[in-house]
Amino acid sequence: MDSICISHLSKKIGNTQILDDISLSVQSGEIFSYLGPNGAGKTTTLRILLNILKPTSGTVTVLGTDVTSPGYRFTRKKIGFVLENSGLYEYLTAADNLEFYDRLYNSPDGRQKRINGLLEQVDLSAVKDKPVSTFSFGMKQRLTLARALINDPSLLILDEPMKGLDVEGRVIIRNLLLELKKNGTTIFLNSHDLDEMQRISSRVAVINKGKLLLCDSYDNLTKGITHIELEIGTSAGSLQNLDNIPWITSWQQDGNKVRIELEKPEDRNQISHVLTGMGIDILEMRTEKRGLEELYLDLIRNDEVEENE
Repeated sequence: MDSICISHLSKKIGNTQILDDISLSVQSGEIFSYLGPNGAGKTTTLRILLNILKPTSGTVTVLGTDVTSPGYRFTRKKIGFVLENSGLYEYLTAADNLEFYDRLYNSPDGRQKRINGLLEQVDLSAVKDKPVSTFSFGMKQRLTLARALINDPSLLILDEPMKGLDVEGRVIIRNLLLELKKNGTTIFLNSHDLDEMQRISSRVAVINKGKLLLCDSYDNLTKGITHIELEIGTSAGSLQNLDNIPWITSWQQDGNKVRIELEKPEDRNQISHVLTGMGIDILEMRTEKRGLEELYLDLIRNDEVEENE
């Protein structure tokens, strides 16, 4: 069963269309990244998943329950979440913050063990008795994630979990999220940190101006798309002839550096032959798959161009 199923979801506030016919599903036990620029509709989607906002049209099912149904209040107890407002009490200690939320979800049995375990997971054990007001932004981010795990959720919904973290903090959260996935927790992420999302996500979706541009696995998105990086020598040949090669989708030149995008990875084997035939001297050639950041930027730029046309 999918943990999240969104079908033809639209949300309109006043005369502004925030979400426009979004359909996607999130499989149980996967890390799913929901990407898009500011104002794309990501946070609105999260708020609908948590029944903070109501859909204008369409259906949203989370852990098998329609988010607008009366029974969803029971399903919410199986969800951990972090939105833009941390919900932390600055005058309380880290341990006291977690105890406050633990009392909302759990019985007293094993309370201190749960709290200490979560603080250890986010590397805050050493400061558990210090007021949150003395914490850095990154430390607060880690404590907020610990708070979201207090009810041992089946689904974790996170808005910018890596924001404000230093390298050590990123590694801690990355490893924690991967461990949660390994144990069967479904994780739905909003983030601008594309490098981190590429490291941990099973699948990604990209939205822009309320419309879904794609939803697929990163492996599928990069399958069959290869970039070639070339360093060429001085020669009489012209690279303009590359425009006539059907399996070369695009190319760019910057001095003696040339970047070529191929339709298929196996076309790499023909590059040397083709360029040599054009009189081009190849000094070095490197192959690389497109990164998530590049795929994302291409999608957003192409969407903007299509809209302007």
